[in-house]
Amino acid sequence: FWHNRVKYRLADIDAPEVSNPKCESEAKLGRTATYRLAALLNAGSFDLQEQGTDRYGRTLATLTRDGRSI
Repeated sequence: FWHNRVKYRLADIDAPEVSNPKCESEAKLGRTATYRLAALLNAGSFDLQEQGTDRYGRTLATLTRDGRSI
């Protein structure tokens, strides 16, 4: 996801691929995960803790709201 012009990847979640899924089932699960994350992000403010970068240059981060992982 993008936030304040930075591309982030969640550090503590391994979600199905959406850009290059291995099968239609993975593609469907990836779309579902994408929509759910958008809903969670839009549900209110959250705390973002950066954890470094991945091999694609995305900033790794954990997100919490009220002490619980998003």
